[in-house]
Order: sequence, then structure tokens, then C-alpha cells
Amino acid sequence: MTTEIKKAARRLTGNVYSKSFDIIGGKNVMPVGVWSGPDECMATDAFYGDMKKLGINVLISPPAYLEHKDSLEKHLTLADKYGMAAFVPYSDKYLPETKEQMAEVHKTASRHPSFVGMTHRDELTYGEIKDDYVPVIRAFKETEYADKYDYYFNANPVWARVLGERFFCGKSYAEYLNAFVSEKGLGCSFLSADFYPFVGDDDLIVHNYFKQLAVQREVAYKNKVPFWVYIQCGTINDSKNLSETTASEAAFRWNVNTALAFGAKGVQWFTLTYSNFGVNNWYRVYNECGDKRLADETADGTQSALYNRYKNYERNRWFDYAVRASKHIRAVDEVLMNSYSAGVAVYGKSPYRVIKSGRIEYPYAELKTVSGDAPLLIGFFEYDGRTALYVVHNSYKEKETEKTAALGFDGVYRYRVIARAEERFETGDGARLKLKGGEGVLIVFE
Repeated sequence: MTTEIKKAARRLTGNVYSKSFDIIGGKNVMPVGVWSGPDECMATDAFYGDMKKLGINVLISPPAYLEHKDSLEKHLTLADKYGMAAFVPYSDKYLPETKEQMAEVHKTASRHPSFVGMTHRDELTYGEIKDDYVPVIRAFKETEYADKYDYYFNANPVWARVLGERFFCGKSYAEYLNAFVSEKGLGCSFLSADFYPFVGDDDLIVHNYFKQLAVQREVAYKNKVPFWVYIQCGTINDSKNLSETTASEAAFRWNVNTALAFGAKGVQWFTLTYSNFGVNNWYRVYNECGDKRLADETADGTQSALYNRYKNYERNRWFDYAVRASKHIRAVDEVLMNSYSAGVAVYGKSPYRVIKSGRIEYPYAELKTVSGDAPLLIGFFEYDGRTALYVVHNSYKEKETEKTAALGFDGVYRYRVIARAEERFETGDGARLKLKGGEGVLIVFE
């Protein structure tokens, strides 16, 4: 007796919102950006070849136009050569620009195919958005460059409200994020925000991590734009050295894959070269001794960043983590970039609470049951109308130990599995997976 192979039902319950750039490969390629760098001295084929290995295809903070025109020209030329998109900051000071200054940058940089717009400000307050930037962006929209080029802004994390009333000015986090992407606000074509889940003591602020992903996803979809996230490369606390978690590849994987499960359409490494975190950072040494030479010699630079700028740009451990993560992203991005994110489900104990927004309870679509010894976060997607599941081992403490996950379907299906950057096809009424801590696997029904 031959078992009937079912065809996955077609569902079109939501729209797909994504943002890519022709120079990096177009709509099927996920943007992988980086903050802090490349530094001026990195305008070489060797460094740009390295950045390709890191998956980097979007530059956000190359040398600024005003202070470093010659260096910027070299970097844009290399970005052209290596197929990278580049946002260009006007000044090192990141002050609000005028319409005329923006037009000047666009006129100069637009001869480079890599140039896609300007980097403006990181982590604006609500007041700065409304008072300093909305008027400038509205004025810029009257220029000849407005329809062709984007602009880059990045939002504060949800926990920034504890730093003072001025950050959100009494608005909810959703209202604050809305100011970046709504037509009455900045009107950005993607919603970028940072949240570093491992800060100093591992459990200091991470309880807000899934909340931010859920709110960012909801605001982005309501405004018909994708959202991008930052990925933490090491410690980012000035007074703490590496913890067991911030040094772990499992934590890095978990940061990447949980964001992808929530529907992120872009990731950004933080940082490329800025490594003034940890007890022995450059600023701390300099402030104590007042000797720049001694600060250069003493600075550690191994606590964070993909490169150690204080040790001749040696590669830090996160370099290899990012190389492996980017290979996996390249294997799954065509599906994720062209999918609607329907929501997420949880199996087992989650490190942090997954709020109701975007939460799915199974059975749902073809997924009937979940079992196994791995705690899971499961992202539900609609790809070309059919179900895709992004299954994540929802623990960074499991590290390299493999745990099992068993998914039961409501019939026998043929499906595609992408795991560890490799693709295979299977047929059955379920899927059995082995997952390292933080690892993600994509299943696409046919």
C-alpha cells in the first residue's frame, strides 16, 4: 500500500515586506550590515575579502563624508568592487544635517553603485526625531534624490526608558518605533533597532528581548516595512569582562536565529572594530594615565568586536562565529526574504517570556505535535503560499550539546530541510532534528 503524499495547503494570510539592494543581489539576499567601521586603514582588498566572508553586504558607518572624503572614496570604490551597499554618514559628529548638506553628499557619492543613501543617527530620542530630523527629511524629499535613495536611522532598545524620560517622551515603545517608519515620522523603508541581550551580568535586561522583537515586528508590519536587528559580538559593558555567555558561540547563534524566527529581514553585527568594552578598554586606561601611547599598548581589545583594532586588527572569536552564521543565513535567506512571518510558537522552557503579540499555538497549519528534549522557538512563515518553519533550539546554555526535536505533521509531506548551510529533501509525517544550542533549521513544505 502506497502512502499518499499530501500537497501543503496554500495560505496567503499576510503580505511580504522586505528590503534589499540590487548591488548585493536583489530581493532574495538578506542585508547583513555592520556598525563601527570599516576604519580608514581597512580600505584594502584583504579586509574587504574578509568582510565578504563575514557575510557583510551593507556598510553603515564607513569614514564620514565631511572629515574623510579621500578615505571614503577608497571605501566606496571597494564596496562597488565587492558588491556591497553603503550608507554614508555626513560627519563624525552625527549632527542633524541640512537639506543642502544631504544633497551635497548624494551628488558626490551617487556615482558609486554601492551608494544607497545616508546614515544619519543612532539611537535617537523621540524628541530628536520630531524636532531635529523630521523637518530635514521632509525638506530632502523635495530634492531630485529622494525617490532613488534611502536613509539609515537606528532606534533605541525598549529598556532605554529606564535611562530617562527624554528617550521616549512619555510615548509607548510602539509609538516611539512608529515615528521611524510612519509617513508622519521619518518614513524609513526599514525599521532598525538594537537590543543586546547579554550585557554585563547575563540576566540584567534580557527579560525584554522577546518583547522588543514582538513589538518591532508588529510596528514594522503595520507600516508595511521589514525590520532589522543587531547581533551582539562580545561584551558591551564598560565595566565587565567577558562572561561565559558573551564569549559563547551558542549565544551568538541564539541571538541570530531567534531574530530570524521572529521574522527579521536583516541582521547587523555589533561591532566590526569598536572594542572599548570590558575593564581594560582604551578609554579607561587613557582616563587613568593620560598617556595615549600607553593606552594603545595596554588596551585589550579582545572583549568584543570582530577585529581587535588595538592588536593590528587580529580577528577576535566572533569573526569565526559570524562567518559560520552568515553561511547559514545565505542558505535560508531566499526563503525568509520572500516569506510572510505569521508568528512564533514555543515548546519547552524559554529563557525569557514570549509575549502574546505574534504568538501562535499549535496545532497550526501542517504542524500537529512537537516533542523532544530541546526547548524550541518555532517561527511560522508563508513562502509562496505554503508553510515554512524556522525551528530554533531556544537555549544558549546548551552550547554544543545536541538536543533532539521531533515535529509531527497532519499527513505525509515532501519537504526541504536547510541545516548548517546544507540542503536536503525528505518525505514523511514528521521531522526529527538534532540541534546545538541556539541553532536554527528551516523546513519548507512542498
